[in-house]
Amino acid sequence: MDDGDAWRRPLSYILTDDGTPQACDDLLAHATWRITMWANPHVRIGDDTVDGQRISTVFLGCDLAVSGPPVLWETMVFGATEPFVAGRYQSAEAARVGHRQVVAMIRGVPQV
Repeated sequence: MDDGDAWRRPLSYILTDDGTPQACDDLLAHATWRITMWANPHVRIGDDTVDGQRISTVFLGCDLAVSGPPVLWETMVFGATEPFVAGRYQSAEAARVGHRQVVAMIRGVPQV
């Protein structure tokens, strides 16, 4: 990839009704999708509360990767001190696994 390719990389994504990420270069279409995105059951991967801390894993709709495959999902923890990012993922399955791991970590369950 040459330096110019980074500028051609899609930054915005939507989820189709079956949960497949799809690049979306149309700003109006992306904004319209974001208005109703929470109606899509695939947007929120996990939402748990453990000891007063909320662990939320969602599809972001934007690529956070600098290079390589798009990073489109994120786990955040709220309610500890300051909110913090606990994980970022390239797939919905990796996000599900990551969410479970963060929940277990906050519960104090040893990871194998």
